[in-house]
Amino acid sequence: MAMPRLEWNEVVGQAQTVADGGFVGDLLTIARAHIDDAQSKGKLTQSDAAKIYTQMIPAAFQDAIQYSLGRANANIDIALKEDQLTLQRDKTEAELEKNFGYEVTRDNDGSLILGVSTGNGKIDKDIEISQSEVNLKEDSFYLNRSKVRAELEKNWGYDVDTDQDGRLFLAQNLHNGKIDKDIEISEAEIDIKEDQLSNSRNKTYAELEKNFGYNVAIDSVTGRLVLGSSTGKGKIDKDIENAENEIKLREDQIEAARNKTEAELEKTWGYYVTRDINGKPILGNSNGTGKVDKEIGLAAQQILTEVENTALRVEQVGAFDDNRKQKLFESSMNAWALMYSSGQLTTITDPVTGVITDAVPEFINNDDMSRLYSEIYPAS
Repeated sequence: MAMPRLEWNEVVGQAQTVADGGFVGDLLTIARAHIDDAQSKGKLTQSDAAKIYTQMIPAAFQDAIQYSLGRANANIDIALKEDQLTLQRDKTEAELEKNFGYEVTRDNDGSLILGVSTGNGKIDKDIEISQSEVNLKEDSFYLNRSKVRAELEKNWGYDVDTDQDGRLFLAQNLHNGKIDKDIEISEAEIDIKEDQLSNSRNKTYAELEKNFGYNVAIDSVTGRLVLGSSTGKGKIDKDIENAENEIKLREDQIEAARNKTEAELEKTWGYYVTRDINGKPILGNSNGTGKVDKEIGLAAQQILTEVENTALRVEQVGAFDDNRKQKLFESSMNAWALMYSSGQLTTITDPVTGVITDAVPEFINNDDMSRLYSEIYPAS
C-alpha cells in the first residue's frame, strides 16, 4: 500500500501573507475572527486575545497537517478502490467470457455490457459434458431395460411387453426359459434318483431275503424296508453251515493227525505219549521199543561189521604192500648181482669231475636197503 505524501503548499500556502496561508491561514483567519468578536464584546482583553492566538498557531499547524494527511489517504483509498474496481471488472469480463461464454463490451464509464452467448465457456462445456452423461445414462437405462427384458424372456421364460412410458411388464409365462429347462432337468434328476432309490430298495430287499435270510416288509407310507425275523435259509446261513461243517472236518482231521502222531511217536520212535486237557499229545520218555530204535540197533550192528571188514581190508592191503616191497628188494638185488657178476658195473666216471668210483648202486651203498629189509622182515 502506498504511503500518504504531505503537500506543504496545501498546509502553509504559496505566500507569506495570512490571506494566502493555505490550511493554516484558513484556520487562523477563522480563529482571529472569533477572538476579535469576543474582544469587541468585552469578553476578552487584548492581552488574553494575544495569548489565545499564540496558543492556537501550533494547534492550527497540527490540524492542518492532519487534514492534509487525511486528504492524501482518502485520495490513495479512492485510487485503490478504482484499481480494485478495474481489476474486478477485468475479472468479471474474463469470467463472463471464459467461464460463462458471453461477449462483453464496455461503455464510456468502463462499465461492463453483457452481450450474446458464444457457447464456448467452461460452463457451456460442463453443460455439454453433463448432457453427454445424461445421454450415457439414458442409453445405459435403455440397455438395462433391454437386458432385463432379454433375461426375463430367455432366462425366466416370460412374454414381456412395454407400457406407454417404456416400462416393462410381464404378460404371461411361456415356460420356455432357461430356468424352466433347469427345472425340467431337476425333475428328471429327481425321477432318476427316485428310480435309483427304488432299485436300491429292491436290491436291498432281495439281498436281505436271499443273502441274509430275513423276512422283509415294505412300509406302505414311506416305502422304507422293515426287517423281520430270520428264516435261516439265506446264502450267509448256508455259508455259516458250511463253515461249521468245515470246522468239524478240520477238528476231525486234527484228531486224526493227533492219533497218527501219537501212534507214530509210540510205534516208530518208541516214546510214551499222553494227552493234556485240550487233547494235545505230550511226549514222555523213550521206551526203546520203537521202529527207529530197532533201526538204530541194526545200523549199529552194521557199523560194527563194517568196521571189522575195514580192519580186515587194511590188514590185507598191508600184506600186499609187504609182498610188493619184498619182490622189489629181491628183483633189485638179483639185477645188481647179475650186472656186477657179468662185469658191467665195475667203475663209474663222473662226467663233470672225471672221478672214477666203484660201481656200487646207491641204495646198496647207503641205508636204503637196510630200511627196506627191516620193513619186510621186522624184528619180532
